[in-house]
Amino acid sequence: QGSSIFEIILNLSVFIIFTGLLVFGALHYDGTDPVSTNYRSQFLSALFSPFGTLTRWYLSTLNGSIQNKKWEWLPVGTLLANVTAVVVSALCQALLHVTASEKYLTRSFLEAVKVGFAGSLSTVSTFAAETIGLLQALPRYFWGYYYSFGSMILGLLLGFVSYYWAVA
Repeated sequence: QGSSIFEIILNLSVFIIFTGLLVFGALHYDGTDPVSTNYRSQFLSALFSPFGTLTRWYLSTLNGSIQNKKWEWLPVGTLLANVTAVVVSALCQALLHVTASEKYLTRSFLEAVKVGFAGSLSTVSTFAAETIGLLQALPRYFWGYYYSFGSMILGLLLGFVSYYWAVA
């Protein structure tokens, strides 16, 4: 059962209006002071967040795709989404660290990618639900510990390496 032409036109109209308002907001503020830089970053973050959400959704389709019996329990899609978000955030933060403060547009863009894209890409709620589910998988409940601690350690290591690589 498909959508009616009215639903399609309504959804497309709402999308165009709200995207236009976000683009207007991002362009309206010149970013020459901390307040307008903050507003510009917020508008740009809202424009980047759907891309992070769609990427996370795509990666979630990889969950359960490992054919090896030893690793089939691993939610690889969620792991990839969270680790990728950590790497993107670390790279953006490193680039913010080395970017001159008067490059307002560049700094707003990096902040928006970090908050909008990477923030929407990472998924704490799914990570928590999967960890709890794995902890309840008796007698193999150690999977939850492997997954949660492994995710955090991997994220920390890749975050540090990414940051150091970008700054060095």
